[in-house]
Amino acid sequence: MRRERPVGDLPRDLPGDLRFGVMETSRLRAFALFSGVADDDIAALADAASERIVSAGETIVRDGDFGYTVFLIEQGDVDVIKSGEHLTTLHAGDVFGEIAVERSGRRTADVVAATDAQLIVVLNRDLWRVERRLPDIEASLRATAEERALGQQVVGAEEIAPAE
Repeated sequence: MRRERPVGDLPRDLPGDLRFGVMETSRLRAFALFSGVADDDIAALADAASERIVSAGETIVRDGDFGYTVFLIEQGDVDVIKSGEHLTTLHAGDVFGEIAVERSGRRTADVVAATDAQLIVVLNRDLWRVERRLPDIEASLRATAEERALGQQVVGAEEIAPAE
């Protein structure tokens, strides 16, 4: 069973609209990244996750900011924008923010809600805790981060590309 995490235990610069409570493991299983994860391990990840609801037009992350979270898009669409140029639109099932968490520490583009969206949010320290238990998740996120970063170097792409 999931226990409540005290709000005082969060980094100070996180948005105030995060919702904490019981995260159903089925919500995480909808993401390909977690398809082969054992029940106990997905429950540990659910324990570390929270929810954020964003409105269309709301900026979720800003280019250059420190990145403390990985976002899983449960519903809705988000646009990735770099220097005013629209790079891509991400949809339900996609993940973003992994480069900052796994690789560089900084966001590499703005991400703006294209529609109202429901996001699952995992703080870096909670993700790292789960990754120590689940090296396959860490390997997958790191590979995604490396691939996206390489794409950024090669063609100016952003940290975010649609999930397969």
